Amino acid sequence: MEHSIPGQGVDPISAALDRYVESVTSEVVTCDTPSLSVSVRADGSLVGLRIAKGAMAVSGELLASSILALVARARLESAEKMRSASAALNSDPRIVAAMEKIAESVDQTEPQNDSEKNLQQPRYEMPTSYLRSPM
Repeated sequence: MEHSIPGQGVDPISAALDRYVESVTSEVVTCDTPSLSVSVRADGSLVGLRIAKGAMAVSGELLASSILALVARARLESAEKMRSASAALNSDPRIVAAMEKIAESVDQTEPQNDSEKNLQQPRYEMPTSYLRSPM
């Protein structure tokens, strides 16, 4: 009996796409020390903060500095996970070709012929005023 690995279908691109979607949409990275813990999402937003009683023994400046350092570290780790997932996805030549095709189609902003030019450039006419001037 064969067991399948979650996120790995017949097409190897499925696993890379699943990892990328996970890293962008729901991955939470947590960094901690014995007395502090912070959690951030892929967008860098802080979603968790734990401060142990022992952490309160230091000055407010030191506590704030420690928290900010942990948040920065968690954001860097989260960004690295996203870069890694993106690199794995972009290593597939089919994805690269599709992205290039999309970019090319977006870059084609010039109309191809005169009939398209007329369709893409709406005519603007000054509205007629029904008010009469006193003169």
